[in-house]
Amino acid sequence: MLNKIISHPLPFLVLTLLIVVPFLTLNIVDTKKILGVKVQASPVATPTPTVAAFVTLSPKPTASPSPAPNLSKSTYNIVLYGDSMIDTMGDMKYISDALTKKYPKTKFDLYNYGIGGQNVKQGFERLNLNFSNQGRVYEAIGNIKPDVIILGTFAYNPFDPHSTDNYKNYLTPLITQIKTKGGQLYLLLEVAPLKENFGVGPHGINWPADLAQKQSQHIEEQLLAAKSVAQNMGIPIIDVYTKTKGIPSYTNTDDGIHPSYDGQVFTANLIIQTVQFK
Repeated sequence: MLNKIISHPLPFLVLTLLIVVPFLTLNIVDTKKILGVKVQASPVATPTPTVAAFVTLSPKPTASPSPAPNLSKSTYNIVLYGDSMIDTMGDMKYISDALTKKYPKTKFDLYNYGIGGQNVKQGFERLNLNFSNQGRVYEAIGNIKPDVIILGTFAYNPFDPHSTDNYKNYLTPLITQIKTKGGQLYLLLEVAPLKENFGVGPHGINWPADLAQKQSQHIEEQLLAAKSVAQNMGIPIIDVYTKTKGIPSYTNTDDGIHPSYDGQVFTANLIIQTVQFK
């Protein structure tokens, strides 16, 4: 039998094709139905040759640095006057750094006339005196010939007994007198006082909670009174108080009163943003 098939292969080949081809076609169609595949030839994209002569490269725009503002003077004298909120600025490095960054071609001489623990009455009484504190020795402010005076509020040292009227009765003539020293005058509303943790820290006053909160309230009342006085007298305000209220990170955890590093830097930057040099 096998010899007969081998000797006559054509009938055998035809028979095989009749059986196998329909079987394969049926399976392919069924498989594609299951997979949801449409049988379609996909054209192959022919890459278009790029002619180098027609390629245009678009360079990325480079931001040009803003030119440093040109001021009318080569040197400016800046005086800061107040209580410990000014005193603890020390050599005022953060203000100096901010000024140098913004005005690299200009020289600024900074004078720190701050004395810790003084209320506004004491600040008024020493205004025309020579100054000596914490190794800083200056002539009276009028002799410095300031271009800018930044006056602290003395609000962190309320009167005993506390009186915002008494406070305003000294702040008003202090502003009037300091305006006669020349230069542009700004009122600095310092960092907002803490409430529950006012004065709490390794080197803080650490008063009982009720007394500390009462002192914080008095300070806040005086800061708001200072803002009102300045507005009524047309004095521009550097309002650190409003922008730091309720943000404890701006207060030094060592004493719970004075500005922290962040508070000092924030104050310095806001001073530079606000002061308009002539």
